[in-house]
Amino acid sequence: MIEEVLVRSKNSSGKVFMNIGATLAITIAVVFNLFFWDMRLGPDVFSPILVLLEINVVFLPLTFIIVSFCKGMQKSELVVTKMRIFGRAAFGKDFEISPDSVSAISRSSLKGLKVTASSRVIKFKLLSNADEVYSAISSLLVEQR
Repeated sequence: MIEEVLVRSKNSSGKVFMNIGATLAITIAVVFNLFFWDMRLGPDVFSPILVLLEINVVFLPLTFIIVSFCKGMQKSELVVTKMRIFGRAAFGKDFEISPDSVSAISRSSLKGLKVTASSRVIKFKLLSNADEVYSAISSLLVEQR
């Protein structure tokens, strides 16, 4: 028996989130540098090597964390049918649950969804069609009750 797919999630690129995160990381690095400037060298001494070193010490790890988060979230996939809800959660964890075991669904930040089942909570972020998936799962829950 072939299952009819009601909706399949689509991941957004996350470029906006990465750009905001990179801007935030640069801002933190510059503010960090300006705040500690007088404590290190004094106002008359300028060392571009130290400035670049401090910006890189703060900027690179924050950028790596933000990019890793976005790439991990882009691997998620959610498929809703009348018989089951299955796919891959963030960072590649496979799951399969029946609509009977879903107790709640809610919207979350960063264009996300949170599906609460009897055994676990599955979170999805950076979905471009989060509203469509939300309405499909909501209609399945209403039909069951």
